[in-house]
Amino acid sequence: CHVFMHFDVIALTHLVRSCEDADLQEVITTLRGGLSTEKIDRVCQLVAQRCRFVRTWEDVDPNVLRVVSKRNAEKDATNKWLEKKKKDPAVRGTSSKAQDEVEGSAEQWEQAGPEVTRKLNRDSLEPEEMFLFVGSAMRLTYNQTNASNGARFSQGQVMIITELPSEGNETVKGRLLRPGQRSSGGDGGLGEEVTLRKRFTNPRVVAVGNRKARRYQYPLRYYAASTIHKTIGETLPE
Repeated sequence: CHVFMHFDVIALTHLVRSCEDADLQEVITTLRGGLSTEKIDRVCQLVAQRCRFVRTWEDVDPNVLRVVSKRNAEKDATNKWLEKKKKDPAVRGTSSKAQDEVEGSAEQWEQAGPEVTRKLNRDSLEPEEMFLFVGSAMRLTYNQTNASNGARFSQGQVMIITELPSEGNETVKGRLLRPGQRSSGGDGGLGEEVTLRKRFTNPRVVAVGNRKARRYQYPLRYYAASTIHKTIGETLPE
C-alpha cells in the first residue's frame, strides 16, 4: 500500500524555522510575498539592525567566522585571512608542506605528481601547505575516541594552537574548545590539551590513473571561513 494513505496532510499556518526570532520571521514572510520598494526598505532596515557592514575583508575581526555562500568564496576568504596573518610581524608561525603519495605496483606507495596533488587539494580537508601560528583556531579532521591516545575529540571540533613544531619535534599542541567557541576569549576558556602528529589521510581513488592517493599532513584545517550549508546545524556563538 502507499505510505501516504496512512497520514493526513496538515498545512502549517505559521513559521516554524527560528520560531523565537521575530525579525527573521518578518524577513522571510516579506520576501515570500513579492517585493516592493516599501518591503525592500523594511528588509534592509531589519538586516541593518542585526548586522555590521564593512568595506573589505581587512576590516573583519580575525576571530569572526566568515560565513559565505559558495565554496570558492570560502577559499577566497580563507586565503585573504592567511595573507593578512603572514604579513603580520606580531604573528609567530611556521608552514607545513604535505607529502602526497599514490599507490604503485605491488601495493607500494610512491611520490605523487602535480596532477594528483591538484586532485587532493580539491578533495582533502587538509591543505597542501598549512600555515600554523600560536592562537589560531583550527578544526580537527578525524575522530579520536580512545582515551589512551590522549583527549577525546571529534572531527570538526575546534582547537586553539598553543605550541608549534620545532626542529626534532614535529608535534603540534593545542587546547580543545567547547562547541560554539571560536577563540580562547570565550566563556569557559581553554579545554583539554591535544598533541598532534602528522598522519596519512584515508586513501581515496583519484581520476588520475584510477589509483588510490593519500596525503601526509597534520589532521587540521582552517576555521576562518565556512559556507552557509556547512554551518547548518552547527552550534555557533552569537
